[in-house]
Amino acid sequence: MPPDFSKMSEEEAVSTIEELLAGDQSIPARLAMKERIDEEAIAKLEDAIKTLTFLYKARNDIPKKVAAAFLDITPDFERTMALYPSEQQDRIEDLKLRIISLAHDLFGS
Repeated sequence: MPPDFSKMSEEEAVSTIEELLAGDQSIPARLAMKERIDEEAIAKLEDAIKTLTFLYKARNDIPKKVAAAFLDITPDFERTMALYPSEQQDRIEDLKLRIISLAHDLFGS
């Protein structure tokens, strides 16, 4: 069972990551539509990544659909930054860096 940071199952965490990083209503897609930064979605994504990091720590493999969700997230975030004032650009950059850091933890880098 994962630590207190999550009550998500592996399936819920995978689905959350796919939805929030690669889905039609993903965080980058919403930012591209100039929607507000959704702190609740960000917290849910971080929780899902931490859950899988915990569940996969003893595994040598990670499902392709999890890895695929992280492909090309940097350009997705960077393309949207010009749409926002500088203060929000900084928040988007911080978000991108937090997700990349969590991905490094997940993939064991």
